Amino acid sequence: MSGSEILTGLPGTGKTHLAGLLHAEAPFTLVGSDTLRAAIVDDPAYSPIENSLVYRLANSLLWRLLRERRDVIYDAVNLSEGRRQSLRVLALDAGARPITVLVTAPEPIIRSRLARRREIPVQPGDSQADWGVYRKLLAQAERVAHQHIVIDTTQDIAQGLVVIFEAIGAANRRELTR
Repeated sequence: MSGSEILTGLPGTGKTHLAGLLHAEAPFTLVGSDTLRAAIVDDPAYSPIENSLVYRLANSLLWRLLRERRDVIYDAVNLSEGRRQSLRVLALDAGARPITVLVTAPEPIIRSRLARRREIPVQPGDSQADWGVYRKLLAQAERVAHQHIVIDTTQDIAQGLVVIFEAIGAANRRELTR
């Protein structure tokens, strides 16, 4: 059985950094909404139509990868419980076990991280979300209502990776006993 690690969190919390660390430790396939957005849109507006297109593309790619029994990390804000639930159902329907990871950081750190983004050249696939996008999304963020792991990226990331890999191992053991 393959796995799907669903990252959720506001811009600047460190989702992409965490995804990269996970990828460095295990053979995950990374799927990122920012990378997909960059592939289809020259100047992101983060509009509802654009977001819908990015999420439909992500769903199709995730389904295909999970059906191929690949372990996937999905790096996107995924702020609504409805979106997270649809991703969990997609993973289960594809024969994978979903694990949700809420990525957080204190707001002053997030503000600093987002400000630093303006100082470095944007690479294809880099998030272009700024403080304004953060504030807009903060108002839309919904509490994660199902079992999940919380990782504060200002704390010991190595310990967070251990917790995630333990959850993956537990899910694999449960699958083996069925």
